[in-house]
Amino acid sequence: AAFTNSTAELMAATHSFDAACTMLGALEVGTDGVVLDTDDPMEVRQLATFVANREKASRARLLLEAAVVTRVEAAGVGDRV
Repeated sequence: AAFTNSTAELMAATHSFDAACTMLGALEVGTDGVVLDTDDPMEVRQLATFVANREKASRARLLLEAAVVTRVEAAGVGDRV
């Protein structure tokens, strides 16, 4: 979104805790966050614990927020770094 002079945020979406953890580790450049789309409260708790432990280890701050997707738009191919 930054390269297109847009205020949009680019989020990676997944349905599982394991994939969310992988994305948080691999998608450090080019995405603004990860969306965990699940009905399983345990996966949300696991991700919250993972993020808290990662934050303690790296001193970097990641925020978990509840959100509602209101619109989806094509953002182009993107930068693969």
